[in-house]
Amino acid sequence: MKKILTAIVLLSFLLCCLSGCHYVREFVENGIAYTCWEGILTVNGFDLRAEENDLIIKGTVKRSSEYYVRSIEAKAFENTNIKSLKIEYYKAENNPYLTDDDFLTFEEIRVFAFRNCKRLKTVEFPYGMTTIERQAFYGCESLETVTFPYCLKTIGDEAFGACSSLTEVFFDEKLESIGEGAFNDCNDNFTIHFKGKPPKADGELFGNVSNLTILVAEKHLEEYTQDEYWSKYADRIAAE
Repeated sequence: MKKILTAIVLLSFLLCCLSGCHYVREFVENGIAYTCWEGILTVNGFDLRAEENDLIIKGTVKRSSEYYVRSIEAKAFENTNIKSLKIEYYKAENNPYLTDDDFLTFEEIRVFAFRNCKRLKTVEFPYGMTTIERQAFYGCESLETVTFPYCLKTIGDEAFGACSSLTEVFFDEKLESIGEGAFNDCNDNFTIHFKGKPPKADGELFGNVSNLTILVAEKHLEEYTQDEYWSKYADRIAAE
């Protein structure tokens, strides 16, 4: 009887691991390392044997089941030689482990994830991404323009600091906050576009940027020029 019970327990454990439930699993797919937890994947970086110039993060990875990618981990691709980044958009419809829609698509890039990727020139973010954490792209000195996705809410401290070639960024309507120094030491000629209302901000966002232009949706122009934080840039704000 004990042998039968032991066999049942081992079989249950194996089936659970194969299905991805309740256990942390790590694996490598096409040279990229992942961690899986209850149907959710985080990207940990390149496998030790692999590195790509053009990095594409798939929306889903198919193993024994189809798992969706939720985030890129801290320091995942720090100091690598990637030239372009594309994170594909995917929204899970029938995840057996989750019911909250907020957890059914790619959400965040964590601290230092792409710090000092000095050859990185282009980035393409997925529609549903909400968060870019502190210094995620710090020191990416080849980046020139960045268009942020519709769902983005938060940019962390120094997220794009020391991106010395970065001249223009575009924000959509859902942006809520920008961390201190988010664009410090970017190109001297720097233009930032806002579609939505003034985001919360603290400290200096554009340190050592001498020629700053802030373009906002015409319907929000007065809000920016009278905002407690953004009014200090009133002479650099214009409608578009």
